[in-house]
Amino acid sequence: MNRQYGARSRAQGRRRLLVVLAAAVILALVLGSVISAVQAQVAGDPGQGLLDQWQALFDEAAGYLRRYGIVTGDPDGNLRPLDTLTRAEAAKILVVAAGRAEAAAAWTGEAPFPDVAPEAWYAGYVATARDLGLVGGYPDGTFRPKGLITYAEMAALVARLLGVEPRPDQAWPGNYLSALSQAGLIPPELAPLVPLQANQPARRDVVMTLIHYAFREHVIDGLNYYQRNFEAARPPAGEPAQDGTSLEDGTVE
Repeated sequence: MNRQYGARSRAQGRRRLLVVLAAAVILALVLGSVISAVQAQVAGDPGQGLLDQWQALFDEAAGYLRRYGIVTGDPDGNLRPLDTLTRAEAAKILVVAAGRAEAAAAWTGEAPFPDVAPEAWYAGYVATARDLGLVGGYPDGTFRPKGLITYAEMAALVARLLGVEPRPDQAWPGNYLSALSQAGLIPPELAPLVPLQANQPARRDVVMTLIHYAFREHVIDGLNYYQRNFEAARPPAGEPAQDGTSLEDGTVE
């Protein structure tokens, strides 16, 4: 009896090992396919690598977001692109992008969530984000402002701000990611990678690029999000913007 039990246990152990090895092989194949797909999108010029193309995307994003005051950086003006982003910081970015920065700064009232102190610098932004329907907190009622926001959560914030409805036929986080992708609001360079990293802490450069691309490509009546919401803040064509760059017909020089 013991010998039969031992043989059966060893057989089960071997099967579990085979399952783990098979899963590892499949994961390696998937990651290899994704990397190949991204590399294939870096077209044409063999001297232009993926890093160069990514830097160009980020530079464009940072230029637009700085110009319209959506991001300002740390006290020294540094964006710290390789750092992660807290949920409170993400709420501030989206509230500013929604044109509600003054309302957030003037906010007074009860704490929007039990773990958001009314005197915290981010309380007004979190409260305004909640009022706008951008955030709703966790099932336990908390917001976790100092927690790191994930790519999936950031995608949901952007989708809600732009009025992009999540796909009802998919569960979280694919419902928001698929909706943004189908609407053409995720950069092609990131489209294969973001779903794989959906629940990982979001890096600032990726967040800024995702936001900028969505704002640039979300066109209604011939106007993108920047043009619809920040037109009055743009200097006349050819005049220098606040960061020293210039605008000509709405393009970044």
